[in-house]
Amino acid sequence: PTDVADPAQCRALLARAAAACGRVDILVNNAGVGLAGPVAELDVPDLERALAVDLLGPLRLCQAAVPIMRRQGRGQIINVSSVLAEQTLPYLGGYAAAKAALERMSEALRMELRGAGVAVSVLRPGTTRTEFSRSRLGRGSERRRVAPRGVPPEAVALALLRVARREPRLAYVTLGDRLSLLAARLAPGLVEAALARAIGWDGG
Repeated sequence: PTDVADPAQCRALLARAAAACGRVDILVNNAGVGLAGPVAELDVPDLERALAVDLLGPLRLCQAAVPIMRRQGRGQIINVSSVLAEQTLPYLGGYAAAKAALERMSEALRMELRGAGVAVSVLRPGTTRTEFSRSRLGRGSERRRVAPRGVPPEAVALALLRVARREPRLAYVTLGDRLSLLAARLAPGLVEAALARAIGWDGG
């Protein structure tokens, strides 16, 4: 168990793994915390906590893992992002910003590690049926005309296994996730208008 918002715990996690196994072959940055609320009303400490877990935690773990993987000449980093990194929803702007920043950081890291034998992959899940949304930061909740059903966590785990085997730059859990982003690219104005109409906010 590790609080990825704590730099000392991040360093200790990689040190324990390397000591126990003699090497670190793969790092999966899946720890995350949600954040909901209108952008104009986001609580800054909540946003700072979300960034500490969703962005700075993966950064610190990457910084601890990369020297080990460089020495080995082999390794893989999988950063778990979200479809919201490309097409956010109303009232999830803070969380989407953290995941978008994680993706840009992943892209830069991939280029910086070219030739080192270390792969960097990003997985973009959509809605997953877990307690994640119920435990997120922020006050209030969205009102949705249609609530997405989502996939079971086992589907995300299987997608992670596929990423570990194939080492793609970018991967999705479902075809539906990929198609929803394609629609947003082709008709961004229509998609944004539809989302603005479909999702409201109950302050709390």
